[in-house]
Amino acid sequence: MITIRYRGNLQKIKTAVNCANSLLADPKFYQLIRAHSEFTMSNISPAQIADLMHEADITMRIVMYIASPRVHGYDDVHNPDLVHINVFRSDWTISGIVNTIIHQTVHAVNDIHQEFSFGHGDRSSPGKENTAPYWIANCAEEMLTEKPGKTGLVHEAPPESLALDTLD
Repeated sequence: MITIRYRGNLQKIKTAVNCANSLLADPKFYQLIRAHSEFTMSNISPAQIADLMHEADITMRIVMYIASPRVHGYDDVHNPDLVHINVFRSDWTISGIVNTIIHQTVHAVNDIHQEFSFGHGDRSSPGKENTAPYWIANCAEEMLTEKPGKTGLVHEAPPESLALDTLD
């Protein structure tokens, strides 16, 4: 089972982590992924990705950092179990944070199963709505808000930044 852990003090992040953990334990979430017809930039089916996610044994950890207010987070290829969240985003919603957490979780599952490819290529977001990380994250956001997911992770290169939360 995938579990998200956050040891910081920001209530909005704590709430988002609880929501993400609930979604990752909900069979309906995986059914919605399985029902999708296909993902672009993927060499396996949505059903296979849903199964890999459902069967994964990962503890994802949230790390807060400081960056440009337009950026949500970044992919950490050396530590795919870390979800880097930019504390300077002023427009964060709970569902938007969940979107980012689930997006990064899809990357972490892909990292475990490198024999498959279901990422989105580079860090640019436009045109990537039907890739597994974006679509699944938007699906999670829709389940929370009952509105179309639209946050879409805005990536940046791993920064030389100040980490605000420490890891175990």
